[in-house]
Amino acid sequence: KNKHILFDIDWQGAKRLRKKFNKRDIVDFFILPPSKTELKKRLIIRGRDNKIEIKKRLSLAVKEISHYKEYKYVLVNDTINKTRVNLKPLSFNLIFWGLFINVMSIIHYFFPSFIQQTDHSASIYWISLPVLGMIYMTRWNIKIGKKQGYETIMNRTIRIIWKVFVFGWLLIVLSSIRLEFLPVPMILFLLGLVITMTGMIIKFKPLTIGGMVLFVFVFNLLLDPDQNYLIVNIIGVTLGLLIPGIFLNRMKTNE
Repeated sequence: KNKHILFDIDWQGAKRLRKKFNKRDIVDFFILPPSKTELKKRLIIRGRDNKIEIKKRLSLAVKEISHYKEYKYVLVNDTINKTRVNLKPLSFNLIFWGLFINVMSIIHYFFPSFIQQTDHSASIYWISLPVLGMIYMTRWNIKIGKKQGYETIMNRTIRIIWKVFVFGWLLIVLSSIRLEFLPVPMILFLLGLVITMTGMIIKFKPLTIGGMVLFVFVFNLLLDPDQNYLIVNIIGVTLGLLIPGIFLNRMKTNE
């Protein structure tokens, strides 16, 4: 009574404790290795096990790791640094979308008669191709996520933020078709918001600055709505997505 007891137990033992005691009286935390690759490297460096034993230990560890979501807290050494490492794929996402949107904008700029053949052809162009891009990137991100094996709370937060962006983008585009307004300022504002938040969470200034640059372009568009939105799109996406993505890709994870 009135004592704190510390248990070093596996997920099965933790499960039994949760059943036996009031959950409010239990503070449980799961200690994760930095990654599956790092765990394998540590087992090899330790030099106590042969290849077969290492394979068995890794298989057991994977099963153990799959239960980390059952715990209130998850501990990973050097969380911000590891979140940055895990967010390296985000740099590919930023570069991909920066190039993708710029190519679409350039095609639209030089071939407007082809893109705007009918009242809705431009809308179809700007919805169908990005949706295909989203499908491709979603599959790629799922594949990368499986390789990492888990995500930190910071990773999960950032993933949720970008899911909200996708939902917001679809809502803005569909509303623009229905109500016939230019969606570019709202999309750039939403994009700037999520990029700034992501940069602040991982403490990466180029990403934060990239998001703020997009705010400047939105403000500029609102002041002068007669500007060529394709040119604004190209410059804004280059400064807000492409360049920060390149910086993130080249970032040193021990900063």
